[in-house]
Amino acid sequence: THLIDKIGVDKFVIHGESIGGMAASGAARKLSSRKDVDANMMPISYPTLLLCDRTFCNLTAVAQRLVGNWTGSIIPLITPSWNTDVAGDFAYAKCKKVIAQDAADAIIHDSASLKKGISTAKEITKGLTKGVGQVDETPILHRMTDYEDVGVLESKIISSHHLMKMRAPVWPADKHFEVNEAFHFAACVRRIGKVSTNIRKKKLFNSTRDMSYDEEEGIEITAIFSRDKDDDDLNEDDGGSVDAIIKIWESLARCDGLTGMPLGAAIKEGQDCVVDWLSNLVTLGCQTVAISAENRLRRENNGAGYATFNDVVVEGRDFDFFYPEFENENSASLPPLPLPKVIEDLKHRASDKEGTNEVQHELEYCIKMLKYLMDRITSEPTVVKSLQTAHFQDKFDGFSTGRFLNLSCGHNSQYSVEEKFKLTSILAEALESDNSIA
Repeated sequence: THLIDKIGVDKFVIHGESIGGMAASGAARKLSSRKDVDANMMPISYPTLLLCDRTFCNLTAVAQRLVGNWTGSIIPLITPSWNTDVAGDFAYAKCKKVIAQDAADAIIHDSASLKKGISTAKEITKGLTKGVGQVDETPILHRMTDYEDVGVLESKIISSHHLMKMRAPVWPADKHFEVNEAFHFAACVRRIGKVSTNIRKKKLFNSTRDMSYDEEEGIEITAIFSRDKDDDDLNEDDGGSVDAIIKIWESLARCDGLTGMPLGAAIKEGQDCVVDWLSNLVTLGCQTVAISAENRLRRENNGAGYATFNDVVVEGRDFDFFYPEFENENSASLPPLPLPKVIEDLKHRASDKEGTNEVQHELEYCIKMLKYLMDRITSEPTVVKSLQTAHFQDKFDGFSTGRFLNLSCGHNSQYSVEEKFKLTSILAEALESDNSIA
């Protein structure tokens, strides 16, 4: 307030990194609630831009993921007067804003990040941010199928009521997915992963049973993302069910979530993290694809651009991103696979009914869910809305997600050269326009 009223600063950015995001979002929300006008008596909003950089959705969520679930009841007791609802302050601040997040952040878990809080509130909780990010317990049905080590439709406790609810969403009939649909997708992904892992272990054991090895050390199973070529013989497709299911899991696990985390990394963290993966993809990942399509269109038009956002049509190639951290030949991991490529691979494998019989329902459900995601984020309404948000032209209806900036620099490291360039462009675009939002 002093900067605005006493010094006369008319454009400024509030930047909060890590726990600083809590103060930054709170200050921005309070400042943006002022009734300010410019020299022409047009309403304006302060700050010019809010940048929340690698921060969390609320303090309880980050403590649970970093320390343990027990902190969920402790944090509110030791911070009774603190407002740590960063997601709420960010979403309801009436100014231009940016979320910068690294999905592999070692301090702030992806499912405790501001990105997750905004996505969940937008997609699932109808704008409510209180409590988002805190650990969600997997439904008992899916915990039992995991415990019994059976398919997701084969548990002893499953009922006809559960079967009726196990349908995948369809676009455009379903504008949002339901939580039970998301958890069912997560259970299907986990089941395919478990079956594939068990098959892989058996194949590796059979290939080494005539060799001597130290039994105390056991057999190391090559990670799905590894570039290690020592187990290529396990991946050669001989047309059998063994190889078909392994190939299905390889595609699923590497499916790009468009906000920094492949699907396999999400399911490794828990089924609730897959629900977050879905929310992030449809809420913020759609911006990544829309911007990619926009940049492609500009290149094709020799920089001439386009008339309106409605002219931007997403194509399959707009999902294919370059990830420097994976593309380096010294990297131990393989890069994520584009969503259209994963859907194509899974559909091809699904045609082999005999080879995929053990995971037939799980595979079919995954294809339907991924197709829903694809149809939704490539639809004209989603693309237009994504570009409006990315260019700070979205209408504030009481809740806004802000521009998303995907990072890969960790929690405390400096931005990469490419990330600095992207941030500079975003800052320039925000500061060149006036202080209002549509």
